[in-house]
Amino acid sequence: MSKRPGIVQVGKFIASGSKTFSTYINYMDRNEAMRTAAFNKYNAVDYDGYNDYMTNPIKSDGLFTQNRDSLNTLQREHLKKLFKTAQDNGSVMWQNVISFDNSFLASQGIYNMNTQELNQQELRTAIRAGMDKLLEKEGLDNSAVWSASIHLNTDNIHVHVATVEPNPTRPYKTIINPHTNKTTQERKGYIKKSSYEVFKSTVANTLLNRNQSLERLSQLIREKLPNNESWQSLQDNKYLTMYRNIHSRLPADRRLWKYNNNAMNGVRPFIDQLSTQYLLEYKPELLNEFDSMLKKEVVFREALYGTGQQGKEFNRAQDYLKNKYHELYSKMGNSVLNEMRETDKRLLTNYSADNEKEVGEFKAPNQSAISSLRAIKQIKRHFSNAEQEMAVKRYERELDRNEQKDNQQQR
Repeated sequence: MSKRPGIVQVGKFIASGSKTFSTYINYMDRNEAMRTAAFNKYNAVDYDGYNDYMTNPIKSDGLFTQNRDSLNTLQREHLKKLFKTAQDNGSVMWQNVISFDNSFLASQGIYNMNTQELNQQELRTAIRAGMDKLLEKEGLDNSAVWSASIHLNTDNIHVHVATVEPNPTRPYKTIINPHTNKTTQERKGYIKKSSYEVFKSTVANTLLNRNQSLERLSQLIREKLPNNESWQSLQDNKYLTMYRNIHSRLPADRRLWKYNNNAMNGVRPFIDQLSTQYLLEYKPELLNEFDSMLKKEVVFREALYGTGQQGKEFNRAQDYLKNKYHELYSKMGNSVLNEMRETDKRLLTNYSADNEKEVGEFKAPNQSAISSLRAIKQIKRHFSNAEQEMAVKRYERELDRNEQKDNQQQR
């Protein structure tokens, strides 16, 4: 059975010449009863695909801003002047609505379904944190002014935010009227989807105190679970076998030895096999903690974003799980590849220094065919263990690659 999302967000921008812009300004300094009665006149976000969550308010708890929980008459008048200045200067108005399913807020201890009491201070704090991130992502953090109001009704609680730039920074673009072919200049108002997603996730994480849990997940990947292991020192033949198998499949160009590079598509499953085996054998407790925390986070995100193929956020929770495991395996995979890269460089450097007495100055991989064969024989004679054998194969492939480049250049 699909779940409806606990939080829904939608945004829209309005040009400075819009009647809705002017109406919003006119009602900013009215009392709450008058502003609520005129809600439809200044609300531009009238449809977002989630009609069940976005009904008109029967009560509004007043305007608040970045620095004030409530505004008196003089403060509302000052805010109104800032919005009017923004309109006169051609600023866009961004209207942003974030709506909460009441039962979701109740499950998180933010709302009491019986008494209909809402912890509004926590909600204001979360909105402020979200707006800080949104404006920063959009480059508006030093120029924008915003006001917001919390609206309450029987089905959902939602917050309306209006944002303007008294001194606009957004560039102009040319708009062509399809009916009259007349052109006008309007400032760009598009907000990136990723910015709205950051806003929404920041509101959720702040409101529901998820930051500590998320930081622990990041710490496990970044510090606790292995990403700087000495893989060749593992005292087990199966790891050496897997290590050599990976190394033998790598492309000749060491610059491609990055876990997420497309050139690694055929090698990546073998790297993951090594990582998985290591985690299960050497780090089972940390792996269990990581897996347990991640599953709890997925359950939370399913409640947050909802589930079901009809939802806009379908599979967001499962995508989060996949992305976190990919982040872990990327860290471990790059650790393996970095060690292999450094090993190759060290062995070839050692070969160069060790054989100068026998074959003269060491030749780079673009040497002639005769000296290349001679160099390979020298490597084979001096290198005997598994690590050195891999260096020989790598050196041979580098020779082939450079010889092909030389041939192409000669053509």
